[in-house]
Amino acid sequence: MSDFRRERDKRSSFLEKFNTFRQKEKKDKTRTSWRPPDVLEEPGFGDAGQLAISNLTDGEVNEKFEQMLDDMNLTEEKKSPLRNKKPDEKRKMLALQWKGITVQHKGVIDNPSDFIRELNHPELRGEKRLRLLESLRVSLTSNPVSWVIDFGVNGLNAVLKNLTYCYDNKSERRSVYECVRCLKAYMNNKFGLMEIIKHEEALTILARSIDRVDPSTMLEALRLLAAICLVPPEGHEKALEGITVCSEIRNQERFTPIIDGLVSSGTNTAMRLL
Repeated sequence: MSDFRRERDKRSSFLEKFNTFRQKEKKDKTRTSWRPPDVLEEPGFGDAGQLAISNLTDGEVNEKFEQMLDDMNLTEEKKSPLRNKKPDEKRKMLALQWKGITVQHKGVIDNPSDFIRELNHPELRGEKRLRLLESLRVSLTSNPVSWVIDFGVNGLNAVLKNLTYCYDNKSERRSVYECVRCLKAYMNNKFGLMEIIKHEEALTILARSIDRVDPSTMLEALRLLAAICLVPPEGHEKALEGITVCSEIRNQERFTPIIDGLVSSGTNTAMRLL
């Protein structure tokens, strides 16, 4: 079979399932936030966690400290001065992080599995969906990278599922914007960025947001696609493929939505600054 025919068959298959996008059951490779050893199953393990940190050897402190720096999504430039801190200072920073992890918020959804469950709830709609997405965006932004990793591919699929549904329901237009903002927060680290790039459908679904009818959402989507274009080795190719497949679904030229945005009075100035 020729390369052209294989590509055509691949896109035809995608077109058939696009409007009935369903969450894929993929095995999510996750890791949990660092926790002090041997205290996870004890009731009231917050104090025990603080004690465990104080009993760590200097070598163990350095190991856990390095995990914490990764979890904070810091660049090597910012990690370097922190690595030079004394062991006791590192212990204090680990203790502060652990104290933050153990804080509980009653009645508030604050862990990945709860968000995924609520995003997939069949009765989710309207203001409830919007509030949930706003809360998710805050969690994706404020929590460490390990939280995003726990949210993982299943969480990404849940956001994409909601985004696809909201595209086709005018009453959910505000939720479209929040879904795109959730994707922005999700990809604001190496793990999330690579998961979106290698996802079979994420960039095509995101490309549907390039619509001058909704200028704010369009600009957010274009910013994300522009950022993905800069990711080696195939970010540019993946972003272009997503825009191309979306244009085929709409039966229009590939860059028509972008050109429409450039000539639209509501978006042209902002788009020229991208």
